[in-house]
Amino acid sequence: MPKITQGRIIGVLLSISLLILAYSFIKFHTLEKSPTSLETLTVASNETLRFHVIGDYGLLDPVYDYPILPLKSVATAMGKRAESYPISMIMTTGDNIYPQIDSLLDSKFFKVFEEIFKVNGLLNIPWYLAYGNHDCYYSNNFGETLSKLYPQLSMPTAPWNLTLNMSNFSVSLTFLSCNLHCHKPTPNPYLIKYCNSVNPSNSTFSEYSWLESHLKSISSQSHITWNLVFIHYPIFSASAGFGDTDSLQKYLFPLLQKYQVDAVFSGHTHNMQYFVANKTVGFVHQNYSMNCYKKSHIICKGIPKMCWNHDVECEEDKCENKLSFEGMRERINGDRNQRYKKGEYIHQIVQGASGGLLDPLCELDNPMALPLFGIAEYGFTEVELSKDYMKTRFILANSSRIEYETVIYREDD
Repeated sequence: MPKITQGRIIGVLLSISLLILAYSFIKFHTLEKSPTSLETLTVASNETLRFHVIGDYGLLDPVYDYPILPLKSVATAMGKRAESYPISMIMTTGDNIYPQIDSLLDSKFFKVFEEIFKVNGLLNIPWYLAYGNHDCYYSNNFGETLSKLYPQLSMPTAPWNLTLNMSNFSVSLTFLSCNLHCHKPTPNPYLIKYCNSVNPSNSTFSEYSWLESHLKSISSQSHITWNLVFIHYPIFSASAGFGDTDSLQKYLFPLLQKYQVDAVFSGHTHNMQYFVANKTVGFVHQNYSMNCYKKSHIICKGIPKMCWNHDVECEEDKCENKLSFEGMRERINGDRNQRYKKGEYIHQIVQGASGGLLDPLCELDNPMALPLFGIAEYGFTEVELSKDYMKTRFILANSSRIEYETVIYREDD
């Protein structure tokens, strides 16, 4: 029996890597996409549209004591749900890969989009990816090439719009860039360093100009029943990882108010949240601190460790007197099934709990919006649309349970 040497092992690994690269290059040269196909799409469905939303999912490293890679758990739950309730597509709210990569041929992409999500046909439907800050650390336009490497993915350079035409209604989905929150002057000091490194001086001005013109056009098209916006950074957030985004409150929210946007989908905070915002309120600064984060973590060998429950401990510290996730799992005002009339509020869905390290929720004051729900567990969001309603469901990965559901109903004209 031949002896297995270190050199032989390295040779095998290199061969596998070359096969993966060859597979990717074949795709790159044979699967060209027409950009115009991203503008308008007729969905193969009669009177309803159903899709999944995930965000901040591309982490391939183990997460503390979590028994399975969170992304695998989420993908399995999505596949299981799609078996019973088929979906037409998958949307993301950004941070599609961690950590920073050096090349689009990085095997992490192959692992995520050819292996982990290869369950129950999830790779046989279109994916539409938003840019997150981790994506933009590499490039704010690499999605154009990524879409050629992986034919199921569409990730045009933002901003862009996708209009879905159903049998008796249409849906507008607008994807914004990872830099729009850098619109100056931004009141948030945490963002200044990031924005100075990635944001060209006047790019946000041109994007806001494009957005206003676009939303004005959408509002004049009577066949478009639902107007949805995707942007990585949340306008509102009650999270230890990141609070409200002042610049989006100050500049983006008024445009959403003016042009009657129904809902905005965001990520960045690694949890799930749901807000309703009054369409008449003006800008109010959120009071934010990191106290919640400090109360819900211990430091073990210089690394923060989450207090999943009060039994978590290490040599230096323990969680018995800390705020555990068991005590801060959810925030629900009233029933778990909420109903709202279309046009009463702007709805914000935060879905950033699909694979990254979870962020605890905090008792933060949100003067401009009411937090209805929040949970620091892994999962995904299911959205169901018809001419008469929009249903949003938060589904947990570990149990496939619908944890929270809202319905926006449309009254007869």
